[in-house]
Amino acid sequence: KRKVLALTNLAQALIVLLYLGVGSKIWPIYSIVLLYSLCDEFFNPAQAASLPSLVKKEQYPAANSFFFFTMHGAFLIGYSMGGPVIKLLGQRSPFLLASFFLLIATIATYLLPKDKPKREWNLEKGFGEIARDIKEGYQFIKNEPRVLIPIGLYVLTQILVATVVILFPSYSENVLGIDIRDAGLILILPAGIGAILGSLIVERTIKKLGKRILITSGIFGSAFGLLSLALVVPLIPASTATAFFTMVLLGMTTILVNIPAQTLLQENTPFDIRGR
Repeated sequence: KRKVLALTNLAQALIVLLYLGVGSKIWPIYSIVLLYSLCDEFFNPAQAASLPSLVKKEQYPAANSFFFFTMHGAFLIGYSMGGPVIKLLGQRSPFLLASFFLLIATIATYLLPKDKPKREWNLEKGFGEIARDIKEGYQFIKNEPRVLIPIGLYVLTQILVATVVILFPSYSENVLGIDIRDAGLILILPAGIGAILGSLIVERTIKKLGKRILITSGIFGSAFGLLSLALVVPLIPASTATAFFTMVLLGMTTILVNIPAQTLLQENTPFDIRGR
């Protein structure tokens, strides 16, 4: 896991620099995004499998809350500072800064305690073992509702987040009438604030209310927030302020789904299957 984390961070530090050569062309961006996302598909499973091996089962909710708290805190800082950084340092600066921080992440993950692979890689048998692992993992997920449903919920929230992030540039300009460089402060910053608040709420209430109630509340809250952005915000005078508070709600409700779903996955997945 340590090697995978370090190598993917290093690869992404180099990949993000490719944006500097794009200029005004759009087609190269697809290739860069594809490469960057490909690295994520190695990084995220290794990361997800690391946490439950470090803490006890009863500490999963607190550990996940802390993890999402720090992740969305970084998300909040990055998106809210994106516009001001571009204004101050120019269009190329975000890519250079991103590469620099990914290099720091490479060093940080390389310095993690070494973990020994469960089996040695054999080039002749390796790809056959990968195919068997994929089939075994798929069969387990398909036949285990306590894992299949949390994965579905987690995917649903990721689609929600991706949809909002992709639409927010045009939404900010066409609906709210604000500069795209200021959109991070008005739309993404409040989402990050809501996510941090949600992390604190989950950590304090998950044992009292249970995972099912939190997940259900998060799903209904997210639906309400999306409908508000689509149907209410464009029709009222204080559209910018309403959008700000709606994004706080969306950030919070997304976390109400994410943390309990992640905890369910960790509790119900055997050690050998984690990360698949």
